[in-house]
Amino acid sequence: MNEEDDMEEIELPPKVCDLFNGDWVFNPVSHPLYKEDQCEFLTTQVTCMRNGRRNSMCQHWR
Repeated sequence: MNEEDDMEEIELPPKVCDLFNGDWVFNPVSHPLYKEDQCEFLTTQVTCMRNGRRNSMCQHWR
């Protein structure tokens, strides 16, 4: 492998960061970063599982 091949594998960040333009990505490996019942700082309004959601699949999107 030469240096050009190495450069093709690197994904560079965009030059401009637009928080309103992008796509949701499902990531079951590194998300969720914590469990709702283990985080004392989450309020009742933002705890899906405590509010009756039956599965945690929604927490794997970023």
